[in-house]
Amino acid sequence: MTAGDAVRAGLAAQRDGDLAAAEAAYRRALVADPADIDARNLLATVAFARADFAEAERLLRSVLADDPANAPAIFNLARVDEACERTAAALAGYAAIGVQTPQFPESRLRIAGLRYAAWELDAAAAALEEVRVVLPAHPLAGLNLGIIRNQQGRHDEAIAILQDLLAIHPGYDDARRPLADSLRSTGDLAGAETLAREVLTRNPRDAQMLVIFGRALYDRGQVRDAQRAFRAATELAPDFAGAWTNLNVVEQHLGELESAIAAGERAIACAPDDAEAHLNLAMSYLSAGDFRRGWAEFEWRLRGHKNRASHPYLARVAAWDGTPIPGRRLVIGRDQGLGDFILHARFFDAVKQRSGAHVTLEAPPELRGLIDRLPVDMIVFGRSDPARANAFDTHVALGSIAHALGVDDTLLASVPVPYLRADPERSAAFRTRFAAAGKRRTVGIVWAGSPGHGSDRYRSCGLAAFGALAEFADIGWVSLQKGAREGDLAQPPPGMTIDPLGAELRSFADTAAAIAALDLVISVDTAVAHLAGALGAPVWTLLGFESYWLWRTGRSDTPWYPTMRLFRQHGNAGWDGVMGEVRAALAAWRGASDA
Repeated sequence: MTAGDAVRAGLAAQRDGDLAAAEAAYRRALVADPADIDARNLLATVAFARADFAEAERLLRSVLADDPANAPAIFNLARVDEACERTAAALAGYAAIGVQTPQFPESRLRIAGLRYAAWELDAAAAALEEVRVVLPAHPLAGLNLGIIRNQQGRHDEAIAILQDLLAIHPGYDDARRPLADSLRSTGDLAGAETLAREVLTRNPRDAQMLVIFGRALYDRGQVRDAQRAFRAATELAPDFAGAWTNLNVVEQHLGELESAIAAGERAIACAPDDAEAHLNLAMSYLSAGDFRRGWAEFEWRLRGHKNRASHPYLARVAAWDGTPIPGRRLVIGRDQGLGDFILHARFFDAVKQRSGAHVTLEAPPELRGLIDRLPVDMIVFGRSDPARANAFDTHVALGSIAHALGVDDTLLASVPVPYLRADPERSAAFRTRFAAAGKRRTVGIVWAGSPGHGSDRYRSCGLAAFGALAEFADIGWVSLQKGAREGDLAQPPPGMTIDPLGAELRSFADTAAAIAALDLVISVDTAVAHLAGALGAPVWTLLGFESYWLWRTGRSDTPWYPTMRLFRQHGNAGWDGVMGEVRAALAAWRGASDA
């Protein structure tokens, strides 16, 4: 038997899955011709299949010693490097594969996979575009590029890529899943639902599409139908973490915390390294008041791809674990939004006292003038900057303070409120202005949060909802609203005259001064509600269906802000019921004020 005959026999055996016969045939080829490059290359693939990476590497390097440009050997050696987690070497090997070789498309797909795993989405997309230049109809390149564009929030591009792909490969349902998700993300819920139903009609056991269908139903407000879809997906695919974590989220928002936590724990069991599943479970634990487990799970947010860029100190500066570090240099890094900063500001003194360190605080510029006297050694306004890393010995992200301190109900109760204070002169000026209106009471209102917030459709009630309170003619209404929705004041609810204060609120220090001069603040869940609570001002917070863990479930008060009262949507029933309760409470409040 010639070396060529033995190689052909080995290939036939390998195609049949008989690795032992394939190996024997390739070794016979090498007996006949010890320099046979094909035999060594193929023998290396058998070693790779058996996870004998050292032998695979030895064989491939012997090929490259004889033929440095051998594309199969370069590609297979890159695969060995990838399997051994030598990522830089793997990327270099794949990049060396020429466009004219059969290995080129697969080499770029593997580059894209490695870049995607590192959340280097632009680089991953560039590798896929290389494939599409050579093979415009390549199904996997188009599919993965559509998924990446969706991840980047470039949903219109994703839709175009995936629709073009389906025009060429109409039976490619793998592309319909991300297409349905992209349509959902752009608000085309009907299109997403139609596409999902089309696939599920052909394959009712498609658990991934069932989850996407459930998410579209959830976004349409059909929350119970979404819950049933997620539950059905878990039954079809009990090891599919995505089904369990979506069920975790929807049941948490329904207030069914026991089953939500069970679903979240099942998601983690299926995917122990899924940062998003851990974070969703953290929200459920914290909503249930289980701080010990909740804070620990909440730390997983730092491992998620989307958050890495926001936390440049993670890989550069040791993390503070809550132990004393007298004289060391500790930075509290930026994390989350303005409301979360105000929430956690109560703990800065505890960080200073517990650590004994020189504490630098990174703070949002919008809070300049309000937080200048916080108990830290230095305040830097702006984002975390890796260039500052060498100035610190240790760091703690803002949202990790509670975990480091071990915050529980006892520690929370020991922190005095108020812990922020308004400028008394500014407040006096606002008080004089409000008094000039001649109303018995003055109430500030906020009806919308940031339009970019993922839960804004549930958090923001709109100015029109406040029309339910128009009957209280003796109340002076003041708008504390800022941002795009400030323009809603052009059409106030009938019967309401609202003082538009927004132009005078140039900073949160101004807003704090105005709040201190008011009798009451009524706000949706925004930074203004947190600010009023931190100032110890009376504040009624309107909570939509998808409320934050902080507000827990089924209670009208919160240990975080003693002067705050909570008004909740019941299910996903809109704002009429909430405003009806506020109207009744306002009537009682006015009566109590008269007594």
